[in-house]
Amino acid sequence: MGTLCPQCGWNLDGERDSIVLTCRNCDSAWEASKGEFVPEKLAMVPGEDVNTLYLPFWRLRVSSTGIPINSYADFIRITNQPKVVQKEWETDDMSFWSPAFKIRPQIFLRVSCQLTISQKDFKMKAGLPKQNLHPITMPQSEAVQSLKLIFAGLSLTKRRTFPMLPDVEFTVKDAGLVYLPFTDKGHDLVQPKMGLSINKNALHFGRHL
Repeated sequence: MGTLCPQCGWNLDGERDSIVLTCRNCDSAWEASKGEFVPEKLAMVPGEDVNTLYLPFWRLRVSSTGIPINSYADFIRITNQPKVVQKEWETDDMSFWSPAFKIRPQIFLRVSCQLTISQKDFKMKAGLPKQNLHPITMPQSEAVQSLKLIFAGLSLTKRRTFPMLPDVEFTVKDAGLVYLPFTDKGHDLVQPKMGLSINKNALHFGRHL
């Protein structure tokens, strides 16, 4: 007998190594925590065709102490990114992104950095893709633990920011899952919007970490 959705009573979907189960009937996601199901916020970026593969990512909206990163504009200035700060970014909350699936540390950091920088390029909508979902195997708690590492990896002014790292603390104000579309290019999965590629063998190996 399958596990039933706490919201609508439909069967929940998830592979053996999934730590979050999804309901295709009411577009919800549930993580088992302390003997009960906890709902997770969901969003997606629609793919171009039915063969699109969807990979899950944690989107962590944060504030900080020790270094003032309370908007996306703050982040761009402090890390010295080669972007022209837009006026609306001054009031946009800062979010860090990281894979919601286990993968080798070097790839995890590269993907997290690329998505965190490019987050304004995605047009998201609420809901859950109907097919081709990669399982969620990385808990939100581990994504939170990586925030300082992602920030350090993104900083282009390391002489200025690295001495501040011991005093930097991030507070997660909101968190959720975002499914991004990827295209199968043989050996790699490629995110068409930003050209981000993830090796399929590395993705498969990550399920055994």
